[in-house]
Amino acid sequence: MYDAIVVGLGGMGSATLYHLARSGHRVLGLEQFQIGHALGSSHGSTRIIRLAYSEGPEYVPLLQAAYRYWRELERSADLDGPLLHVTGGLDIGPAGSWTVEGSKRSCLEHGLDFEELDAAEVNRRFGGYSLPASMVAIYQPDGGYVMSEAAIHAHIEGATDAGADTDPGPGRPPGLAGGAARGVDGELVLQVRLLERVPGRGAELDVGRDAVLPGRAALPLQLLAGGAAAAAGLAGGGRGPDDVPVDAVVGGVGQAADRAGEGARLAAACSCRT
Repeated sequence: MYDAIVVGLGGMGSATLYHLARSGHRVLGLEQFQIGHALGSSHGSTRIIRLAYSEGPEYVPLLQAAYRYWRELERSADLDGPLLHVTGGLDIGPAGSWTVEGSKRSCLEHGLDFEELDAAEVNRRFGGYSLPASMVAIYQPDGGYVMSEAAIHAHIEGATDAGADTDPGPGRPPGLAGGAARGVDGELVLQVRLLERVPGRGAELDVGRDAVLPGRAALPLQLLAGGAAAAAGLAGGGRGPDDVPVDAVVGGVGQAADRAGEGARLAAACSCRT
């Protein structure tokens, strides 16, 4: 019998699982895909973090606690480097805007260090910017970024070390490489090669299986053909309806094929079935 079951083990779920387990609770974490998949809001290497939120000063105590928890996790985990990188951060907007004024109000109410900069000062101090004169910024020296995918794995490892159980799925839904496409009774049926992500490497591996994707199912699926696919940096190959070249079908979502410059859209609502 579990005290709690956490559904979804991304950035929020993995942290919830970790703190429940470390607090002595019997807890189970469920994830429909593999740990660290690319289909949630925490995928990729980094996510921005700062103490002062423009959305409201009530967030600041939560962020101050979060900074402490990140450092505690770093000390307890076996890591190659820090999870929380403090670099300083800028909230930029027109003078008097909600973003700028909200961030400033959060800093003032909680006594946070900040600087109010005009566009010329931002451009001088931070070489990547060329702001127009109408823009201003709030600089927060405590802003930075978190290594988001590394944090998920650190939380999961810490949770299991503390006794949590996890039940991840077999993997992320496969990506799709190019293949044949044909129309059947007014529907679009695609036969493609499946790709699977190599865990921890951000690469994809052709696992050599075929799938047929019938029309009118769950996920939006579109074909990207001709020069548009090359411009998008997608790989693959095949032929579509009316012998239209199909360069790629990737991750279930792409763009429509452009037949002979006519802009015809070859799109169907499809889901992947192996």
